[in-house]
Amino acid sequence: MQRVEDSHTAFAMLLHEGYRYVAEEARPPRVVLEAIITTIFEIVYHQARGSGAPRLSGLLGHLIYLVLSPFLGSEEANAFIDQKAAPRR
Repeated sequence: MQRVEDSHTAFAMLLHEGYRYVAEEARPPRVVLEAIITTIFEIVYHQARGSGAPRLSGLLGHLIYLVLSPFLGSEEANAFIDQKAAPRR
């Protein structure tokens, strides 16, 4: 249990970094960060406990959206993901 809590704390520190990039009035409350962390850890846990090899790479866009949308907004988070997912030439 302690290892899970430590992982959540470490991930929360990474999410707090997002506060530096948005105005104070636009910052999501702490409970939103906790929901993001819990959701991502549950998704990873579910995939790891599922069939054979976990397939997290297919969920990467969704996980990134969960992290970015509270800071950037829905449209900007989607635009960022689309830009990064576009094939490079």
